[in-house]
Amino acid sequence: MNEPRTAHQNAPITLPGTFVWHEINTPDIAASRTFYTELFGWDVNVADMGDAGLYTTFVQNETAIAGLTQARGDAGTPAAWISYTAVTDLDAAVQQDDIHVHVPPTPIPDGHFALIADPTGAVIGLFQGQPEAPIPNGAPVVGTVCWHELLTPHPSRAAGFYGPLLGWTTRTVDMGADGTYWLFRQGERDAAGMMEMPDTPAGWLCYIAVADADATVDRAVTLGGRIRVAPRDIPDVGRFAILEDPAGAMVAVLAF
Repeated sequence: MNEPRTAHQNAPITLPGTFVWHEINTPDIAASRTFYTELFGWDVNVADMGDAGLYTTFVQNETAIAGLTQARGDAGTPAAWISYTAVTDLDAAVQQDDIHVHVPPTPIPDGHFALIADPTGAVIGLFQGQPEAPIPNGAPVVGTVCWHELLTPHPSRAAGFYGPLLGWTTRTVDMGADGTYWLFRQGERDAAGMMEMPDTPAGWLCYIAVADADATVDRAVTLGGRIRVAPRDIPDVGRFAILEDPAGAMVAVLAF
């Protein structure tokens, strides 16, 4: 992880449970850089981090979207998007029962971060420090992360973990034939979603706002990506799809 403050320099507040940064863990930084810049039109900043090497950040309109990190065995799945949430006490957070710590609390310029797997196996980043992330307000901006969703075989167990850790409450929505959708709440706003996926390894899914979900899917396939869930409508929300990038990391797109 590297300086998430670059993404949110002018934001007024950071609350526990607010997503403050994203990274794409990939075995091939050059290939992932090409895929995402071509797919979403992102620009790239490369910073020399000294002994830590070069750090690549995707940028849109001077707002940092996500970083690229080299896949390593201690950081969870070989290729994945990793979302980081703010916590008030990182040392206490990693002492929670029934979790696996992939990366223990580690200092970076603006604070400390850790990577853990929750009790259902989903990898998530935790951050304690100075960066300030905006609470989403208004219509999502095309090209930015607009939603986070936990896919897990054990939603009740996950809800029991994230509630005390991040201060989230939960409510459920009956989706008819699609089952129950869980919403994590941060105060009066929806912070993230959760779906029960019995036959899928647990993981956090990032949604990128796009102008046209179908066109984005077609472009992703041309660039070497794969379709995990074909474009479909979400009533009263928009049209979404789930993709797999050439390295195997899953990412969703959503057109409102």
